Parts: sequence; C-alpha cells; structure tokens
Amino acid sequence: MRYVPLVTGALLGIAQFLPEVSRGRLRLAMHLPIPLGALMVGHLSTAYDAYEQAMPGLVLLTVLIAPAALLAAARFRDGAVS
Repeated sequence: MRYVPLVTGALLGIAQFLPEVSRGRLRLAMHLPIPLGALMVGHLSTAYDAYEQAMPGLVLLTVLIAPAALLAAARFRDGAVS
C-alpha cells in the first residue's frame, strides 16, 4: 500500500507520455502553445513577484528571530543556560 500512489502516478505519466512520443508529437506533450521568449518572461516575472512578496516577511523574521537565536546560542555555548 505504501507505493500505490507512486506506481499509479508513474503509470499515468507513462500512459500520457508514450503516445505523444510514438506519434512524434512531443511538442504537444510539453504544452508550449506560446513562444519560448514569452514563456521565459512569464516565468521570470512570476518568480520575481513571488520574491518581492516574500522578502518583507523574511526580513522581518530575520530582524526579530535571528538576534534572539544568536543570543541563545551564545548563552548555550558559554554554559549560561537558563
């Protein structure tokens, strides 16, 4: 039962991929109805947007949590665990 999802997914992937390859329609299997340049711009802009949205939270976490973690590590190293 442990490997049923893995085997099922692999079989479904093979069932979808093999007919495309055997009939020479590999481009259809890749689902690229737009030019490569437009696809790259879309991917890069999405990644940049995700980075911009995540960055303030990461900076806030770093500013708030990192000093406390560093102080706790320094106290632990010095043997002053409280």
